[in-house]
Amino acid sequence: MLANVRPDIPISREAALQLIRCPDDDLPKLLAAARAAKKRFKPGVITYSRKVFLPLTNLCRDYCGYCIFRRDPAIPARTP
Repeated sequence: MLANVRPDIPISREAALQLIRCPDDDLPKLLAAARAAKKRFKPGVITYSRKVFLPLTNLCRDYCGYCIFRRDPAIPARTP
């Protein structure tokens, strides 16, 4: 699967799920392919989030669409 990864060709969801479970020996090749794709589509762009915090509770005033951490007070927090 990794041999078919090229920065100019999109991959399917199924292929991405297979790649994410690659053996440890293939990880450097996978990271190199990801770096090449990033350079092609977003050269020189580095992103970050200013919303990094050390949580003491699951309470948060923001409603981020991607966040699975936040809980409303009426919903009990998950326990490990």
